[in-house]
Amino acid sequence: MNEKREPASDDLFAALEAVLFAADAPVSVGRLVRALGHPRARVEEALSALARRYAENDRGVELLELGGGWQLFTKRAFAKAVERALSRPPRNRTRLSAAALETLAIIAYRQPITRGEIEAIRGVDTSGTLASLLEHRLIEVSGRAESAGRPHLYSTTEGFLNFFGLRHLGELPQPGERVEAPEGDVPLRVAIDGPAGSGKSTVARLVASRLGLVYVDTGAFYRALTWLALERGADLEDPAALVELAREAELELEVEGNAARLLVEGRPAGAEIRSPEVAAAIKNLADLPPIRNLVNGRIRELARGLPGVVAEGRDIGTLLFPDTPYKFYLTASVAERARRRLEDHRAQGERLTLPELEAQLIERDRADATRDYGGLTRLPDAVEINTTGMSVQEVVEAVLEAIELRRGAAAPKEAAPEDEAPE
Repeated sequence: MNEKREPASDDLFAALEAVLFAADAPVSVGRLVRALGHPRARVEEALSALARRYAENDRGVELLELGGGWQLFTKRAFAKAVERALSRPPRNRTRLSAAALETLAIIAYRQPITRGEIEAIRGVDTSGTLASLLEHRLIEVSGRAESAGRPHLYSTTEGFLNFFGLRHLGELPQPGERVEAPEGDVPLRVAIDGPAGSGKSTVARLVASRLGLVYVDTGAFYRALTWLALERGADLEDPAALVELAREAELELEVEGNAARLLVEGRPAGAEIRSPEVAAAIKNLADLPPIRNLVNGRIRELARGLPGVVAEGRDIGTLLFPDTPYKFYLTASVAERARRRLEDHRAQGERLTLPELEAQLIERDRADATRDYGGLTRLPDAVEINTTGMSVQEVVEAVLEAIELRRGAAAPKEAAPEDEAPE
């Protein structure tokens, strides 16, 4: 009897593999049974056997059982290779802000739960966060509480299980349990420093886009805090009051694709944080060491859970990500940087001359280099790129090539077989 079943089993394996390869979402066992015409027990047995085949052999993909069914995935160890080869991040990558992850964790462990109960734990309004999680189909309204007003109850969905690679809620880590990051899945941190006008912002955005990482404008955090201080009428000459304001401020990053939008007290930061008033007052906050430490710590916290970030500023390599091997220092001549700034000012309808801009840049360079804390520094392990006369695309390619070289240098080397070892 076994000899008669084997060909059918091989056909079933092949059919399952074809269906799962073509699917872009988990396929339930029931759907496979209906499509392939085999008994449920036979399909379940074949799926488990096929998953073992992928796991036991040197394959680049794996078959996983999720809450919504079975799906083929690229193995984590090869995710970066796929991104580099296809010049894009893996499809369906949804990145969640720290606020969304925190809210989702509360729902996952305490479901069903009301919005009021969530806000009692988080201490902030969660209406926008809940709307985002509902939109991504990670949570759903599962009923109404019996309390006054009969508020909605929220629970996680099959999409939640699929997103986190779980078969059921019992696979959630227990509170306090340490979860180790998968080997080879180390987040990429790219630090780009340099003087004003060297092209840091433009290059950082494009590098992040090419690598499928998230671009972080660190300067926006200081501008947002300065705007908040002006809005609240804070004393700009009182460092203690400014530090307390920064400590209590709610700053979040809302991530969608490669873009990170800064939220200040739950509201998107807009043109108001780039006003002349903010520009004139920003040094009162940005030059305070406690505030720089608070901001850098907050950015590091927000960056956790992301596959990687590209950040630019003046202390990215020295204070924000001092341990990253991917440090860059972009520079250019004063004349080149003044020319670039002149184009920007003319586009905004402002009238400034090249000599005026050159004088401003020289003074800014002096101030940035002589700050007591968080000053602009050329680090010996940073790749320095003089962008004078280079196009933006040429600079981007130079950064990407340097990252690729350093990645290759950091990759573990296989030991040579004993019979091939050098004498």
